[in-house]
Amino acid sequence: MKKFIIRASAAALGATLLVLAVPALAAVPTVGLVIEGVSVPGVAIGDSRTAVESSYGAPSFCQSISAGDFAYCTYQLEGENSVSVRYVGPNGGTATASGSDVVSVMQWNGLEGWETTVGINTSLALSNPEAVIAAYSNATITYNGDVVQSVIDSSLGIKVEWLVTYPIPTTVVFMSIFQATTQPPAQEVLRSVNITLQVVRSQIVAKVTIEDGHGNRIGGAVVSAKWTLPTGEKISVTDETDANGIAKFATRKSKGTFRIEVVNVKKTGYVFDSQNSILSAEI
Repeated sequence: MKKFIIRASAAALGATLLVLAVPALAAVPTVGLVIEGVSVPGVAIGDSRTAVESSYGAPSFCQSISAGDFAYCTYQLEGENSVSVRYVGPNGGTATASGSDVVSVMQWNGLEGWETTVGINTSLALSNPEAVIAAYSNATITYNGDVVQSVIDSSLGIKVEWLVTYPIPTTVVFMSIFQATTQPPAQEVLRSVNITLQVVRSQIVAKVTIEDGHGNRIGGAVVSAKWTLPTGEKISVTDETDANGIAKFATRKSKGTFRIEVVNVKKTGYVFDSQNSILSAEI
């Protein structure tokens, strides 16, 4: 059941005051699966500060909620993209500015390649807030007048906010995950584990092999892919995997390089783990 609150404001991860400048950039993945209440690409809720910096590198800057705790660290990426990490102490409470602090909230804007298990990313949320509301049917929805301001599903551990930035009023979408009030069920994943390309008579034939997280071949999965032809033309194609977990795609042969890229894999009860998949091949 949806709950509605008329007009409210929300600060992103809590008030921050003290700034620590540290070396910028990190190996933050730009594409991957977000599991609500559990993890984003490369980092899980409950990971230590040491583990986060091992995965992402040093943050661009950190801010403090209580003096010197460096509880809120931000990775400023290319363009306007960013990822922010909210830390608490190893046993909860105030962060200690140490490697043993743990992640309580992950927040990001931009990063359209970060997609939740129900297909929501920042780009879709910006263009179609109603799609977010439909995807999280048990969420609390906050409005500012007639405009959706936030969608929060505490049972899943996901929050989507539409914030207006200045001086030129611009709406920006921030998404965040946090520990759910009830643990979500374990997600079964699908992965593209192999792509082969070969010339068969007058055609280029691609075979994409799909497995689950346990290494089992999965039939009945719909694979969406995209050919890039030598002319630069792009052609979208789909096929369903057979009993051996293989989807096949063919296009007419000509001189030049052919490239096939897996865009998505869908099957009821599964989510596509693109981050740990083989996504493209060329011949």
